[in-house]
Amino acid sequence: MATVRRILCLGRRFTLGLIMAGRGNLKFKAAYTEQAKKLCKLGATTFDLAEFFGVSDRAVKKWLVKNPAFAAAVKVGKSTADERVKRSLYERAVGYSFTSEKVFCSEGVIVRTDFVEHVPPDVGAARLWLMNRLPDEFRAKVEQESAGNITVEVVNFAGYLDAPKVTIEN
Repeated sequence: MATVRRILCLGRRFTLGLIMAGRGNLKFKAAYTEQAKKLCKLGATTFDLAEFFGVSDRAVKKWLVKNPAFAAAVKVGKSTADERVKRSLYERAVGYSFTSEKVFCSEGVIVRTDFVEHVPPDVGAARLWLMNRLPDEFRAKVEQESAGNITVEVVNFAGYLDAPKVTIEN
């Protein structure tokens, strides 16, 4: 019995075609190389490729190991998508402007006008960018080291306990 399956990849629907019930076709075909490259450019993951080709993600991972051309195509496709995300994150971090159209009604007449819309920089995007690009200067956690002895005195304000001094040595 054959079924038609569809997947959604970045808002686009892909028809998987007729796939036999069960494990599907596990044999690699040369035509998969170009299809995988195009899908990865749209942001498809290994799991998405498996769904598209009607196989398990393990089968796709085996294809990546056994077929250098397929692996290279997937790598090129994914790098294109990664570059697009990096560019978008950078624009979000520094702010950007774009031309937009505003439609409004003025004295019963519909008026369309172009204007430049400004998106301010996003602190979260800037922080993420800097933490990844300059990890030595921008860390989420700062590590500090002590070069000597630290004396901690516990003070009991209620007077119930007689707390001793504690010395910590490196």
